[in-house]
Amino acid sequence: AIDYHDESSGVRKLVSLFPRLLGCASGRVAFIDEIDSGIHDKLVCDLLAQVLPDLGGQLVITTHNTSLLEELDPRRVFMLDVDMDGGRTIRPVSDIARTCRNNNNRDRYMSGKLGAVPYIGTVDIRDIVEHLEEDLS
Repeated sequence: AIDYHDESSGVRKLVSLFPRLLGCASGRVAFIDEIDSGIHDKLVCDLLAQVLPDLGGQLVITTHNTSLLEELDPRRVFMLDVDMDGGRTIRPVSDIARTCRNNNNRDRYMSGKLGAVPYIGTVDIRDIVEHLEEDLS
């Protein structure tokens, strides 16, 4: 047997979810920030597929796992847009674009049709190195 503290961060994170999920099953509201942090995408999808039907409360999660867009009811999925000034807008996927069963919301999200896609801007690594070298000399 492996001691709990010797387990991977993903296993420890997975175990840490259960008290909140159990509370949610009992009718409470559970908030889980970045539910997918350190946990394999498939495990998160499989876990949610099994527990969501039995939850009597409300589960509010944040995630970067885009595969959940293929699994979850679009009326229950919200996108958080952040503009260039840091302003935030939250909208349900079902209000952004008409959603049908045959739509692949993950593909629609990745192509920018649902908004909330991160934008890295332009990265000039040589310019950054030059400025760092100037600052250090």
